[in-house]
Amino acid sequence: MTRAMPESTALLGGWVGFKDFAHAGVFYGAYHLIDRGEPVFFDHVGFDVRVRFVAETRWPALAGGFDSQGWGAYDGGERRYERKSPGFYLVASKNWHSFAGDLSLTAGANYTLETRDDDRAPNVFASADWFIFRHVSLLADFDAARNDNADDGIYGEGGVYVDAGVRALLGETVSVMLVFTDLTHNLAPGDESGREVQIVFANTF
Repeated sequence: MTRAMPESTALLGGWVGFKDFAHAGVFYGAYHLIDRGEPVFFDHVGFDVRVRFVAETRWPALAGGFDSQGWGAYDGGERRYERKSPGFYLVASKNWHSFAGDLSLTAGANYTLETRDDDRAPNVFASADWFIFRHVSLLADFDAARNDNADDGIYGEGGVYVDAGVRALLGETVSVMLVFTDLTHNLAPGDESGREVQIVFANTF
């Protein structure tokens, strides 16, 4: 997986799945890669471990895990990403199939370990993935940001994060996604919405 983000930020990573009920991922990145100065590498490697506890039936699937990879550049002074990593999380997901396309809905709660700002509140989030054509889907994410609404004048404006995007499947193994992030302009004072490009290569062995 490769993700290109604002401020010439790039994130590289990959996941390995285990018999469709667990996966583990590792990520590392840097920002100011395409700039006049020296690139700034993240202070640490990000990890994502997820285990599915309950398979989907007529009821949603249930999974949980830990994810230390946030969004955007890493702030070493504040010991956090621009948008905090999820930390420990629990999610429920359900899929529907119809003539209008396949729809997947996910909702969950998380508790981040990026609490240097003393904002230790648990958080909730939700997402939707709707295949409008066979190889094209629309994406939407909602993050209540309850763990990032401290009045510090640096990150978080006390509102919510809303992201949207479109994903195209190129054959059986490659997908390309364009995401418009922070449509609510909640990230930091004066910041506008961002744009990201993500390329994912998937294969089995």
